[in-house]
Amino acid sequence: DPQTVAAGQSVTYNAEAFDAYGNSLGGVTALTSWSISSGAGGSWSANVYTSAKAGTWTVTGTYSSKSDTATLNVNPAALAKFVITDPSSVKAGLWTSKYTVQRQDQYGNPITSGSTIVNLASTSTGANKKFSTTQRGTPITSVTIPVGSSTRDFYYYDEKTGTWTISVSATGLTGASKSLTVNPGSLASLTMTGYPSSVTAGQSFGSNDIVVTAYDAYGNVKTDYAGQV
Repeated sequence: DPQTVAAGQSVTYNAEAFDAYGNSLGGVTALTSWSISSGAGGSWSANVYTSAKAGTWTVTGTYSSKSDTATLNVNPAALAKFVITDPSSVKAGLWTSKYTVQRQDQYGNPITSGSTIVNLASTSTGANKKFSTTQRGTPITSVTIPVGSSTRDFYYYDEKTGTWTISVSATGLTGASKSLTVNPGSLASLTMTGYPSSVTAGQSFGSNDIVVTAYDAYGNVKTDYAGQV
């Protein structure tokens, strides 16, 4: 008969041999080899299987040249952690592409039961940073993964260049984080320093070096600008 367990739980299988006339030859547990559908993960210890990946799997017991099968249903274990997929970079003043946060059990199985509030945070030192469920949407500090889904999407905006950590968390669960590099935006202004306030006619500036610095519209030095001035 099919059995149902949660990921991480163990199941003990036993086999019984019969002759061609249906007469029992007794248990053959110690002499039987056991296997489960490819992709199920988990592990065997003799005839005891410890489950890992959620799904419906076929267990096969083989004795000599004879075999039989049983169905094992593995459900996700308790909610334990988050994972996120992410963009790796963005320009200052622009919204990132989509982040996706997923809730999982400790074995990596997606969780779709109940609803979960996920807190969002950034280590950016910028004054104008924000999250939203849509690009250019209303600023938020959390998202809710609803009943029936294991994921929720969000976006991030920042005007401060640097490499920042974007993290998701909830009390009692293992959070997740990813690095995001915010690069300078488009060229907006130039400054010039190092020139003297006065000089005698016919003389050079001497040891003064004139430095021209490029900036984007948010005051970030355009370290990626290599154009002509």
